[in-house]
Amino acid sequence: MEDAVRQACRKVYYRGYVISSTARTNGSGRWEPRVEVTLRGRPIILSRERPDLTQQSCEDAVRAALAWARHLIDQREVPESDIGDHLLGGADRQGTAGKHVQTGPEI
Repeated sequence: MEDAVRQACRKVYYRGYVISSTARTNGSGRWEPRVEVTLRGRPIILSRERPDLTQQSCEDAVRAALAWARHLIDQREVPESDIGDHLLGGADRQGTAGKHVQTGPEI
């Protein structure tokens, strides 16, 4: 594993979801974020595709990852009466219940 400087995790609560993001430096000195999203303590896959969120600073990379996650949550949000039940069911059907799911690149 390559040597990398990692930043402490930043966690935000958004529309019932918990979004956690960290970042680490890549070989060129830029920061690559990692983001994880949970709903009621269970991992949620927001998207299998992710834009390049690499930034010049750690804080900018984490901020970009959090904004990306919020945007995807906004796109898929459901009425309050059903807040995420269909998402949790989808995780079970995909065989991801109880597993740690990463939405960013492997670090």
